[in-house]
Amino acid sequence: MDSQASRHSGESAKHEKLRAIVEPVILSIVRIVRTLESVSNRLVSAIPLTVILGGLLLLHAYWALGGRRGSAYTVPTINGRRSFDPSPLATWVVCGLLGLAVIIVMGKSGWIAPGPLPVLCDVGVWGLGLVFVLRAAGNLRTFGFFKIVKGTPFADWDTSFYSPLCLLITLLVVALAWLPRER
Repeated sequence: MDSQASRHSGESAKHEKLRAIVEPVILSIVRIVRTLESVSNRLVSAIPLTVILGGLLLLHAYWALGGRRGSAYTVPTINGRRSFDPSPLATWVVCGLLGLAVIIVMGKSGWIAPGPLPVLCDVGVWGLGLVFVLRAAGNLRTFGFFKIVKGTPFADWDTSFYSPLCLLITLLVVALAWLPRER
């Protein structure tokens, strides 16, 4: 019995040594895989968001500087008249807000340091989602999926491009928002 007990304790000691070597390696691999999953999920959302929001920022800057190309399709019309004429200042404000959106996305994705209040990126990204889902739904009159004014150049573009783009942005933002904060 003693030889069997000593042999069993010897095997147990070997298993403990092996476990002491293998366990940290396995835990490290698991951490690496989780990090890679998080990074790839972040990239799937953050790259298209940054490109789309940055492109919209540049387009609005073009209009704020006086560019006219495409401007016929940018404002809702009612009975052939534009419902409003955005001033260059208002267009620059939109540029600034789009720039802030890019910074929030980059902060949430870990590309830039969010500073002393990383919760601002967490809250900000949910705010972006809310803004864009509301834009996609619209005001129930001149823009969004539920508009009643139809058959104008803006309404056609809004139905086929602007509102679906806002919905896509919302989905990408929500996917990014659900991820844990980058450490």
